Amino acid sequence: MPGMGHGIDIHNPFVVNLFHHHMSVQLMVILAFALLFSVAALVRNLSRPDVGFRESRGRTFMRVGLGLLWLLDGLLQVQGDMPLGLASQVLDGSKDQSPSWMHGPINVAVNLWNQHPVALATSVTWIQIGVGLLLIASSRRLGRMAAVFSVLWAFVVWVSAGCGGVLGSEASLLFGWPGAPVFYGVMGVLVALEPATFQHVARRTSSKVMGIVLVLGGLIQLRPGTGAWSQGSANAINAMVSDMTSAHQPGLLRHVVRVMGTIARATGPGLNLAVALGAIGLGVAWWVARSGPSRRLVALTGMSAVVIWVFVQDTGLFGGLSTDPNSMLPLALLAFSNLPSLRTEEPWRDVLGGAFRRGVGSSIVSIGAAMLLVGVSLGAWVSVRPAEATIFEAQNGGATRVKVPAPEFRLATPDAHLLALSDLRGHVTVLTFLDPKCYQECPTIGHQLVQTQDALSATARINVVAVAANLKDHSDTQVRRFIERNGFGSDKNFYFLNGTNKALSDVYDAYGVTVLPGGEHGMSIHTDVIYVIDQQGFIRSILTDDPAPGSAGMASTVTVLRGEIERLLKP
Repeated sequence: MPGMGHGIDIHNPFVVNLFHHHMSVQLMVILAFALLFSVAALVRNLSRPDVGFRESRGRTFMRVGLGLLWLLDGLLQVQGDMPLGLASQVLDGSKDQSPSWMHGPINVAVNLWNQHPVALATSVTWIQIGVGLLLIASSRRLGRMAAVFSVLWAFVVWVSAGCGGVLGSEASLLFGWPGAPVFYGVMGVLVALEPATFQHVARRTSSKVMGIVLVLGGLIQLRPGTGAWSQGSANAINAMVSDMTSAHQPGLLRHVVRVMGTIARATGPGLNLAVALGAIGLGVAWWVARSGPSRRLVALTGMSAVVIWVFVQDTGLFGGLSTDPNSMLPLALLAFSNLPSLRTEEPWRDVLGGAFRRGVGSSIVSIGAAMLLVGVSLGAWVSVRPAEATIFEAQNGGATRVKVPAPEFRLATPDAHLLALSDLRGHVTVLTFLDPKCYQECPTIGHQLVQTQDALSATARINVVAVAANLKDHSDTQVRRFIERNGFGSDKNFYFLNGTNKALSDVYDAYGVTVLPGGEHGMSIHTDVIYVIDQQGFIRSILTDDPAPGSAGMASTVTVLRGEIERLLKP
C-alpha cells in the first residue's frame, strides 16, 4: 500500500540466518579443498628437505601482525548485520566525508553490495580470513603472494569506503584519517619484497611513510572548522565520545572513553593543539631518521597510537557495524615493526621443530588458500550474475506457488479497446493493481514488471497487465497521464486496464485486493500484489510486493519474478 515501502532492518532474522547458513555450507566446501591442498603439500614436503626458518625478525613481526589484522577484519565480517548493514551504514555513510566526484565509485560499490548482500558478505569474509592465515603461516612464496593480494584488496576496500575520508572537509587523524587500508597496503608492499631486501627497504620506507602521515595528519588537525577547536560539549572529540559510549560495550572501555570526553570538554582547543603539534613533531623525527628510528621514537609513536586507539577511537570495534579496528592500531604495528631489536637479520629461534612447524604451517596455509579460492571465485561469480532474491524475500517473503484458475474479467485500455484476460492466453501474464494517481510504490512496481520483461530472452514474450486501483480518480485521462509520466507507453505488451467502478470492484473482489480511499493527494490505499498466470490461464505464483528501496530492491524483485516466469516457460 502507498507509504508502506521502507528500508529493511539490518537485523532482519531471515537475512542473518541465510548469511550464516551460507557460511556453514561454504565452510564444508573450504575444508574439502583444504584437505586436497594439504595432501598435495604433504607430498611436496616429503620430496623437499627442510631449509629451516629463515626470515628477519622485523619481517616476521610485520607479516604476522598484518595477518592478524586481516584475520580480525575477516572475523568482524561474520557479524549477522553485515549483509544489510555494510552498504547502508559504512559505504554509503562514507559519502559524507568525500567530495562529490567520489560519490560515483562509492555508489557503484553500494549498489553491487545491495544486489548481492549475502554472497558478497561471505566472499569478503573468506577473502580476508584467507589472506590473514596465509600471511601468518607462510614466510615464503605463498606469503609474498598473499601480501601482494592484500595490497590490491586494501586498495579496493579503501576506494569503496571513500578513501578514508582523506579529501573530506572533516578529515581528522584522531578519527581515522587516512584510513586503515593505507597502512595495510604499505605493510603488504613491504612483506611482498624479497626477504633479503626487506630490512633496508622496510626501514627507509616506514620512516618516510610515518613522517608523511604524521606531519599531514598534524596539519589537518590544525585546520579550522573541524569542531576540534570548540570548547565544552560542542568539542568534536566529546561529541564522538558521546556517540561511542551509548553503544553496547565493556563497562571499563566505556569509562575510559568517557574520561577522554571529560578531558576534551575541559581543555578544548588545547588538546587539539597538543595532538597536532605532537603529530608534526613525531613525523619530522621519523622523516629525518636516516639510520632508522630510535627505540624511544618508536615507543613514543606506537604507544601514542595505542592510547588514541583506545581513548578516542574506542578501539574501532564498538559503536556500530565495525569492519576494521580503525587506523591507529595498524599505525602502531607499522611503528613497532621498526624497533631496533627487530632490525637484526637473525630469525627467531624455531621452538616448534621443523617437522611440526611444517605440518602445522601446511595445514593453515591449505585452509587459507581454500578460503581465498572460494572467496575470490564467489565474488567474481556474483559480479556477473543477476541480483539476489534476498532483499525481496526479506521485505516481502517468498513467492507463494499455487495452481488455481485466474478469475476472468474484461476491461478497457485507455484507447477504449476491450481486453479480456482470456485473450492473452498462450503466453505468461503478470497481473498487478496500480493506482493511476500514485507516484510512490505503483510506478516502482510498474518498472519492476517492465524490467522483468527486458531481463527475459527475446523469445520469451510475456504480457503485463495493470488494473486501475482507484475508485475515486481513474479516468482514462488520468491513466494516460500515469503511463506517459512513467514511460510505459512504448513498452510492448503492457496493458493498463480501466472500467466502471462496478467492473473494477468485481475484479478487486475476485483477486482479494483491497482498494480504499484516503491516501495522500487523492491516492488510494490498496494491496500491493503481483499474480503470475501461466499460458493456460492458471495463477501459479502470488507475490506480495511492498517495494524495497533503491535500485537493488528493484533488481531483487526482478530476479524473483524472472525465476517464477522462467519456471513456466520451460518446455
